[in-house]
Amino acid sequence: MSKPHIIILGCNFAGLTTARYIHAAVKDKANITIIDRKALLTFVPNIPMQVLANINPAIDLQYKFMSYLEHDGSEFIQAEVTTIDADTNTVFYQPNERPGHPVRKIKYDYLVVALGNRLAYDAVDGFNENGHSVTDAFLGNRLRNYLHKEYKGGPIALTSDIFHQGKSWKLPSGLPIAMTACEGPPVELAFSLAHWLEKNQKGNAETIYLSTPAKVIAEDAGETILHQLLPMMAKMGYHYQANTNGIKKVYNGGIEFNDGLVTGSRGIYHFPRLAGTFLFKGIAFYR
Repeated sequence: MSKPHIIILGCNFAGLTTARYIHAAVKDKANITIIDRKALLTFVPNIPMQVLANINPAIDLQYKFMSYLEHDGSEFIQAEVTTIDADTNTVFYQPNERPGHPVRKIKYDYLVVALGNRLAYDAVDGFNENGHSVTDAFLGNRLRNYLHKEYKGGPIALTSDIFHQGKSWKLPSGLPIAMTACEGPPVELAFSLAHWLEKNQKGNAETIYLSTPAKVIAEDAGETILHQLLPMMAKMGYHYQANTNGIKKVYNGGIEFNDGLVTGSRGIYHFPRLAGTFLFKGIAFYR
């Protein structure tokens, strides 16, 4: 009797961890294949620290995971996943190590999809010209070069856009849908940036404008933490705004939000509908 074939799509944190846990559970009772478009895992959480330290995040934040898969006896394919045919239990993929490969297919008995989300910066009007992020090595280096070579001071906006989450009809009704996804990093970056600004004599916490389209930033952290965090940030001088309802456009001089909200002079406030723009010359960061 042939062994069941388990295919895992994606080999960053979720995919790699899943592959290793499955192997530990089934040992040699199943064949495991992992497909990912790259052969390196990027440790994204540390990119902001490398950016502020003026270190290329691609140097020491990208790790080869092949040794772990080889140890487990799992097979790895570097390719772009093009189609999943659930009716025939087939994954179609195109090897991408060099261009020109035909699309191939592989059968599965069990399928794990861990391809991550799509950060649609191309859908944010003005991001390409005026926005920054720390979500991958390319954008991290772009911001690193700007901060350390061009930035002369001035307000910095740290904000999230709306998380557009698909919802399967198979899920139970009434499940909540998050307005944003994982806002711990913007809060952490706000603290790190304030320290960097002071160290480089370019500003402090009052330089930073922090906002969210949700009712409160980092709502998944829990009320106990937020009841301590927000007053502390207000005392430190951070500007804060909730309920922005997402980004409408990024300008060279500010951010326009969908809900007509604007920041105040300092501290934490909830504002009525006014002119929905952060007006300044500085940097706009996005999560």
